[in-house]
Amino acid sequence: MIWATGYRSDYSWIELPVFDPEGRLHHRRGVTDVPGSHFLGLTWQHTRGSALLGWVKEDAEYIATQIAAFDQSPVSPGDAAPGDRRVVNSAGGS
Repeated sequence: MIWATGYRSDYSWIELPVFDPEGRLHHRRGVTDVPGSHFLGLTWQHTRGSALLGWVKEDAEYIATQIAAFDQSPVSPGDAAPGDRRVVNSAGGS
């Protein structure tokens, strides 16, 4: 899941544990602690140009590699969440 925040930050509709106690989005380069949840276009997401259309490419490429790595990581059948696209490891290991 990728959220593009638009012109202003309004996270009121997001019901995931991705915020710190002060209500700020907790992420590292747009990747949150919630598997499969990513943000793009945030001010100073990684560099000064992160929120600018002409420079967001680097952040988008980074997030794409994180999504690809997530999709390829094995998961035990009982650990797969609805919508989880990771490869299920039939051997039972992670």
